[in-house]
Amino acid sequence: MKKNLRKFLMFAMLPLFLVSCSADEDLTVAEPQNNHSVLRQSYWDGIIGVNHGNGNYEITANPQLLMSDLQEHLRLQGDVVTLQTIAIEYKKATNDNTDGYMLIASDNLGTSVGLVLALGANNTFKLDYGFSNGEDPYAISCRGCATGCNLQQLNMPGGGKFPYCASNGCGDFCQTRQDAF
Repeated sequence: MKKNLRKFLMFAMLPLFLVSCSADEDLTVAEPQNNHSVLRQSYWDGIIGVNHGNGNYEITANPQLLMSDLQEHLRLQGDVVTLQTIAIEYKKATNDNTDGYMLIASDNLGTSVGLVLALGANNTFKLDYGFSNGEDPYAISCRGCATGCNLQQLNMPGGGKFPYCASNGCGDFCQTRQDAF
């Protein structure tokens, strides 16, 4: 009797299970929030760092988030590296004596990537959009010998700073990639 009752209940419940299932197209699945991409604008368009004077520069944005984005930028260009350091560096323009600054991240093995910074009010650093006409700033990556392939910048006649890689004797070993960031 119990066996027959179980069989009956299973048979009676089977149509309920089949009807209650829905097609995959009908399902709505909540996508997990990716705070990294949501915050990207806020930390890249905000203050990146502060100039405390005497060559003492501090990154005030989250360095890990900055390095993560720069590392992803390199990966999209085909350079799979693990960036180890990030710093704000003083870079005088090579074509005149104008001061300049760059945010530079490196894997400490010959690859570096950088963005030109503008020193503004209250000695704060922000991304320099001058060369890109207000659109995405340019990121420059250099890969090559350890003694050369250094990030530098030029002042452009129409305004803005143009980042480039100086081979410093590395010649063809210095690979350069430049793209909107």
